[in-house]
Amino acid sequence: MSKIDRMMIQGIRSFGPEKGETIVFTTPLTLIVGWNGSGKTTIIESLRYATTGDFPPNSKTGGAFIHDPKLRNEKELLAQVKLSFRSTSGVRMVATRNLQVTVKKNARSQKTLEGSLLMLKDGEKHSISTRVAELDQIIPQYLGVSKAILDNVIFCHQEESLWPLGDAKTLKTKFDEIFEALKYTKAIENIKMIRKERSNELGQLKIIEANAKEDKDRAGKSEKRQAALFDEIEELRGEYEKVDGECTEAQQKANEAYNHAARFEQIVAQLNGKRITFNANKDSVDALQDNLKQMAESDNELQEMLDQYEERIATYVTQQDEFRQQYGDLKDELQQSRNSLGAKQGEIGKYEAQKEQHDRQLQQRENLIKETAKRHSIRGYDYEITDKHISDFQQVLGKMSRDQNKTLDRVREDTQRELREAQNDLNQLNTRKSNLSQSKESARTAITGNDKRISDLQRSMNQIKADEGNEAILQDKKRETEERLGNANSDTASGRFDERIQEASETVRTLEDKKERLTAELGDATKQARESASIDYTRNELQGQQHSLEKMKKVHNKRISQLVDSDWDPLTLETTFQSVLSQKTSKVKEATSRRDIAQTKLDNVNFQMSSLESQVKKKRSELQQYEQTVKGAIQKDDISDFDETLQQLEDDYDATSTDKAKFEAQIEYMRQCLMTAERDNTCRLCARALHDDRSQQFTTAGFIDKLNRIIEKAEINMQGDNAEELLAELEAARNAKPSYELAIRLRDTEIPALQKDLAKLSTERDGANKQLEDQDAVIHDLEVERQDVESLSRDVQTIVHNYNEIIKLEAQVKDLTQKQKTAGLSRGIDAVQADLKKVTDESRNARNALDQLTSERDKSRNLIATLEIRIRDINVDLNNAQSKLKEKRALADRIEELKTENNKQRETMRGFDKEVESLVPEIEQTQYNYDEINRRGNEKVQRAHDEASKLSDSVRQLTQADREINAYIDRGGPQQLARTHRDIENLQGEIARIESEMMEVTRKRQPPLPQSQTCPGDSSNRN
Repeated sequence: MSKIDRMMIQGIRSFGPEKGETIVFTTPLTLIVGWNGSGKTTIIESLRYATTGDFPPNSKTGGAFIHDPKLRNEKELLAQVKLSFRSTSGVRMVATRNLQVTVKKNARSQKTLEGSLLMLKDGEKHSISTRVAELDQIIPQYLGVSKAILDNVIFCHQEESLWPLGDAKTLKTKFDEIFEALKYTKAIENIKMIRKERSNELGQLKIIEANAKEDKDRAGKSEKRQAALFDEIEELRGEYEKVDGECTEAQQKANEAYNHAARFEQIVAQLNGKRITFNANKDSVDALQDNLKQMAESDNELQEMLDQYEERIATYVTQQDEFRQQYGDLKDELQQSRNSLGAKQGEIGKYEAQKEQHDRQLQQRENLIKETAKRHSIRGYDYEITDKHISDFQQVLGKMSRDQNKTLDRVREDTQRELREAQNDLNQLNTRKSNLSQSKESARTAITGNDKRISDLQRSMNQIKADEGNEAILQDKKRETEERLGNANSDTASGRFDERIQEASETVRTLEDKKERLTAELGDATKQARESASIDYTRNELQGQQHSLEKMKKVHNKRISQLVDSDWDPLTLETTFQSVLSQKTSKVKEATSRRDIAQTKLDNVNFQMSSLESQVKKKRSELQQYEQTVKGAIQKDDISDFDETLQQLEDDYDATSTDKAKFEAQIEYMRQCLMTAERDNTCRLCARALHDDRSQQFTTAGFIDKLNRIIEKAEINMQGDNAEELLAELEAARNAKPSYELAIRLRDTEIPALQKDLAKLSTERDGANKQLEDQDAVIHDLEVERQDVESLSRDVQTIVHNYNEIIKLEAQVKDLTQKQKTAGLSRGIDAVQADLKKVTDESRNARNALDQLTSERDKSRNLIATLEIRIRDINVDLNNAQSKLKEKRALADRIEELKTENNKQRETMRGFDKEVESLVPEIEQTQYNYDEINRRGNEKVQRAHDEASKLSDSVRQLTQADREINAYIDRGGPQQLARTHRDIENLQGEIARIESEMMEVTRKRQPPLPQSQTCPGDSSNRN
């Protein structure tokens, strides 16, 4: 149960603006008693204003609800009402509302400022909303009481308390608001609407059922037809197979005949080719005979020459193969030797390079020692460098490096102290920036809530199944029915039933023989009339659907062209609409996924920052404890003096201990002197007797008194230097040394490192927030586009439905018209009825004719009554459609208001961004100071570090040079170079030997030229 705890009023009516007055509401009852004008009613009015946002009667303008500024001689005055209550869930909440009144020359202007609603939960404050409109809505929700009950029952004003005695309309309105009866009325309307839709769906389903039965009958006929066609196909397949076999046999015969003819053609072609070859060979023989040279030797001589030539050629070939084999072996051996020589040459190049490198390293080490000694001002290394010089130089350089490292540590400590001071200033500015970011986040939360409400309102608007097309159809039906009613009234007035009865009595005798023919003709005309009526009804329905479609196109063409397709067509509109809607939805999902990734990144950064902040908090708590321990030990406010204080305490204690021993020895000696003087009347130092000597102003009593004063002074000095207290202070300081070291490490190392990580994560968080804002803006724009497209869903369905109905009705009109033309009547039903009436009136008596006319008159009256009832029903449906359209437009206006509110919130966010941007120069300036301190410190540290690095580099270079020089000697570099030289000389001698052998083989391979270049021929050459 909710509960109001207290309320603070400032600047309201009799409550002054200087200081707020607080009223505490106790349980179970709080009584407010006071004089007239003391502010009792103001308390009730403030409670009502804080919970509902409504002003008292006659005080909404002019500043009547606010304290009069003239009483303060001010032009402007602020007022505030703050209410503390507990919600229905027990959470404590604080609502704040602010007002402002400004006095102008002739008038006052009252303005409601931005309020707030804070939730106090788990020790933390959460801002829920700052918009006045939202406060008016959500505060009653947290109280668990509707606004109507707060206004009319709990905080009802005394001037409005007589509403139960008002008129019936006012009472009904009040009770409907209190008991929320409107939602039940809307529920009943929704039930009626659903019943009507289900009735329409039932009628459509019945039509579908009838069509399905017709389709079933047609399917049965098609199945029978299919079976007959299948049998026919089987018969034709058998005939096809028979004819195909005959065709295959004929094809085989044709192929055999073709092959036989091809073989004959091939033989003829071969014969022609042989003839051509014979002629060519004959020509070649004739040409060769002209070019042959005949030799004079005999055939035996020619044969002997031929045999000797072939033997000689065979011998040459054998020798050439042997020489070729020997040459190849030598060539391979030469290649192997050259490869080995190349490898050895590569090795000797490497070894010589290593030797040169070794020599250079020796020279470089000597140069390095001289340069380093000169760079670091080390004397005694300007001339020849020996191994002892090198060892001494390394020791001197190492000591300088260690000293420089200590200097570097001291410079770093000074820099860290200055950086901590600059970091504190930077943290304050970053805190202000974080507060602005939180306000911006609250505005973003409000935008998210508005977007959710926009979605709910959009769904509610889409659920309203009413549009301008339905309204246009109902208006057309109403106009058509009114026209039919007017025609029926005109027909009734101009019926002339009495005259027609009289005319029928006069002509009944002449048309008796036509009665039977006219009766049959009337039957045919009646059947045709039913079809004509169906055509007229269908055409009327078609005109209504066409009119509705044109009205929908006219109303929604612009939006559909902008959002769906500029060249849209009702035939493909639904498919195009679904495609565009799917694309918009996919884009929203993709953008949402990217936003979720950015949100996950932001959550990770926030988690890391939270962990680091908790660590920093813990470290600071530990630092504070350590500092308190150190401060308590050294009795100073700054722990930086710890080392100096500890050293001072140790020096004081040592001095005090020494002085105490001296004082004790002095006192003991003086007491012994005093005892000797009092007992023996002699001086202990010189052992002489004590006598009074007036001339020297010496007396024994004065001497003893002086000894007593010296003893007292020594005792006083010994008591003044309390060694035990100094020892206790020294022990306390020594015990606090670990705390001091931990505090220094926390202050100078650990906490700055954590703060640096926090600054880095803060930058990442700002980037992630910026990315998330961009993603939210993209999602909002895409969601708005998707909602705009989705809002056309009902209108698109209506347009597509109208278009489909038009196609269907046009087909029905065409079918009925065709049937009517097929029937073909010579006259219409009106003419047949007229003739039949004439015949009936003439063949019957006057009473029958009078009854007939009376019946027609009753039919006309019934038609008029039916049309009047239909007009009344159409008016009811039209009023319902207009009411729903009005509600739909109201929802659309509310959506626009929320979108406008979102734009205002975005403007507010941009204002926060500007404030953040205004803080950026200060942060940058502070950051610049921090960076400047850091830069100067880094320069100092860098200079010390550079010097230390130079010393370390010099040590490292000397060590590296020694290592490389020793490594060359250890791996036997000089021996490897000499051995490789010997191997190269051996390989070069082997290569020279192989090349000489190859030249000898080459010389032997050249065969002697034959004595005759003319090859001997056979015996036929002689002919």
